[in-house]
Amino acid sequence: MRERILFIEQLRAIAVLCVVAAHTLYELRHFGLAGDELRKAFNHIPFHYGVDLFFVISGFIMMYTFGEKFGQKGVVRDFMLRRLIRIVPAYWVYTTLFLFALIIVPGVADRAQFDGLHYLTSLLFLPYLSDTQGISPLLSIGWSLNYELYFYIFFAIGLAFMRGLGIAVVVMCCALSFIFAQTLLPFGALQLVFAKDYLFIFLLGMLCFFVHGNKRGTLVLFFIFLAASLLSFYLGINSHALKIGCLAAALFLMYGFFVTNPRESFFTSIGTLSYIIYLSHAFVLETLSRVFLKIFGDSALSAVSYTITVFVAAVMWSSIYHHYADMPMTNWLKKKCIKPQVSAPPLQSPGQPVPHLQPQP
Repeated sequence: MRERILFIEQLRAIAVLCVVAAHTLYELRHFGLAGDELRKAFNHIPFHYGVDLFFVISGFIMMYTFGEKFGQKGVVRDFMLRRLIRIVPAYWVYTTLFLFALIIVPGVADRAQFDGLHYLTSLLFLPYLSDTQGISPLLSIGWSLNYELYFYIFFAIGLAFMRGLGIAVVVMCCALSFIFAQTLLPFGALQLVFAKDYLFIFLLGMLCFFVHGNKRGTLVLFFIFLAASLLSFYLGINSHALKIGCLAAALFLMYGFFVTNPRESFFTSIGTLSYIIYLSHAFVLETLSRVFLKIFGDSALSAVSYTITVFVAAVMWSSIYHHYADMPMTNWLKKKCIKPQVSAPPLQSPGQPVPHLQPQP
């Protein structure tokens, strides 16, 4: 696999810290007037759009790591195994922990309730329409992972073909799923999921890959994304991908344009931990909220201290889990499931000459 791009790790850190900030502000509603004042001070900042930045990053990374492997033998299986090993174990762990929390401490979450079928569909990334949570999985933060997995499936289909055709297939899969959901699918969980245009944000990330390292191309695409976003807001176009996705893609391009030679740092380490922070921070938020309210009450000092402590504790817990649980589990699964493969040439297009192979000495 190709080496890490450090500016990507920094962007992941920005994205996950924004998500934590958004949920921390929401949790401050329990801290009375002091919490309300803090929320008013920062509510104008759209922290929750950090998820869209994650989608852009994901589309870019898929092309960066597998863009040269379209059409190779075994690449579809290799791709899906690697992605499932990366996202599934930790997601299952935290979804199961959340289920136990619902059983042990009823009312621990605002809307989530114990539901065996909801738990099972969540583990399988299947759309499920819950009476209390809508189309969110049991661990509500997992809604974005559902879109990640659907994009992985479409990308895997594209990997079966040569690169040009394969990319077209990925785009077509995203477009057709959206069109079918808008026009043909009956109302239900599947229709509600695919009627949203989040999958197109991954495509914006794929597009960013093609200008990576090209300063002129990066600037041109940046202004295209920025113009598309601003025009969408101005014209009132009801498209999250155009309004927010293009803005996230523009931020991605500009960050990569200016941060040309980043180094390993604490910030890049947060990026490495971003997935575990994303999955686990709700547990940190809820636990610390109860502790601070019980010990310090809802004073201003309590609200501010709680907010700072959340970020520190979320990073610390994720670092522990990453090093002592997630990485050992991931490495073990890779050894068991993924065999080293010799790179194979891409499939030949009809009429394309087969390269002459020289005999080995």
